Amino acid sequence: DLEAASAAFGRAEDAFDEAGGYARSPVLRLAGSVPLAGRSVDAVVVLADAGRLAASAGSDLADGIERLPGGIAELAPSNGTIPVEQIEAFHPAISDARTKLEAALAGVRSLPTSWIAGPVADARDRSIAQLEDAAGTATAADALAGALPSLVGSEGERRYFVAAQNPAEL
Repeated sequence: DLEAASAAFGRAEDAFDEAGGYARSPVLRLAGSVPLAGRSVDAVVVLADAGRLAASAGSDLADGIERLPGGIAELAPSNGTIPVEQIEAFHPAISDARTKLEAALAGVRSLPTSWIAGPVADARDRSIAQLEDAAGTATAADALAGALPSLVGSEGERRYFVAAQNPAEL
């Protein structure tokens, strides 16, 4: 349900924006002058920004799929043919999502690992794990969408030799 997914990502972006706004409020910035609290408040700001970027990446992908005439099914091979045009059309959305996820991951990785309140440190660690998974998937999808059209002959006929080998024959 792309419409529901896009709406959910939009709500998540709004929630992360709101959380970032709270973390940037003058009251919390004042509390941030205390060493332990300051690092934690700064970390919350970075985590909120990373969450907003990740939600935006998801929204971009959902919107990109929604723009395909037949939805995600348009990207699947059909009748022995790979839909090169649809993959090329969707590739910019994948690239944008990868860029946003990598930026979010870099921001969270830049956070200090000491002198942060326990729950904030836990959120940092969970965020890194989830963003690494998402960024890895987006990187692989971006590479595939970028290389596949040329690989399957969008720039002219291609011929490949494929041979199977038994590891015992090595």
